[in-house]
Amino acid sequence: MKVPKKFLHPASLGLLLMLSAAPPAWSIEPRLYLAWHAPYGSPRATDALSIRCGDGGRDTLFLTYETGVDTTQFCGLEGVLLFRAPASDSLSAYWRNLEIDLQTQFFGDSIPDCTRPWIGSNSMSFGLYDFTQMSGRLQLSHVRPPIHAVAVRDSVHYLFARVLIPHPPAGFPRCDQPICIEWVQGQLLMDPTARTSVMAGRRGRTFVSMNSRGGEVCAPFKPEFPTKKPKAWQPSREGSAGK
Repeated sequence: MKVPKKFLHPASLGLLLMLSAAPPAWSIEPRLYLAWHAPYGSPRATDALSIRCGDGGRDTLFLTYETGVDTTQFCGLEGVLLFRAPASDSLSAYWRNLEIDLQTQFFGDSIPDCTRPWIGSNSMSFGLYDFTQMSGRLQLSHVRPPIHAVAVRDSVHYLFARVLIPHPPAGFPRCDQPICIEWVQGQLLMDPTARTSVMAGRRGRTFVSMNSRGGEVCAPFKPEFPTKKPKAWQPSREGSAGK
């Protein structure tokens, strides 16, 4: 039964309009990007670096993305990074204890060659690190309340986070171990009803390395994708974004 608008409380009317909003129309699958020193595509960005143990330095890993859609209903992004030991090797003690000195920044000063999806503190974020024998895992989340969704464009390069990784101190066993870092998963929250989320896989540039010439440590973990231009892509709508 249709309820006349004159009998609806203003807040209820706003909620009904939100629920009836048309879902965004995706043109391409979302893309995820990793790079050292600067956002992917910037002149200073690189996907491979080498470090010296005990020099007191640190390097910044930039996580950026493209949504693949124009929408006014974007609520944020959640992602997972894996810090992989070389194939058939175990993770060294430094990488198993990375959480002690790891820093994650979701917003800070202005970033050249990259756009923020929103400005201000009206958001929730966290970073959580754990590990297995073969890899470390960093879970990241930066989202807004549904009533404060923002507008995004499909081909704009947005900043998700900066991860600051200190160099291992001298004396750690295998402190110069080659490491492959992969952005294995990104979940974009695409409407304020929490009914539509989009899983972004390995499209984009999702691998970087440390202490590995030419990034060879990542080779066993990289899938092979066809070089043809992908067809228009549609997201799945299975359950809520929080699942």
